[in-house]
Amino acid sequence: MIAELPGVTEESLRLAVQGSRLVIDAGDAAHHYHTSAALPPVDVSSLHASIKNGVLEATFKCLPGAPADT
Repeated sequence: MIAELPGVTEESLRLAVQGSRLVIDAGDAAHHYHTSAALPPVDVSSLHASIKNGVLEATFKCLPGAPADT
């Protein structure tokens, strides 16, 4: 999953998985973002996230048997 979050730093980024959704809450007083995205069947513990120049990239490992292109 890739999201543009201008002005957000790693320190102000909070990610959580709630059910089958990735919840993004990020920002400070000047920039604030709150959104969510549906996830295919994934290993929640495999979440790896990085943010560089306001672009968030979050990756997960798909669960066995789950379609790889969802």
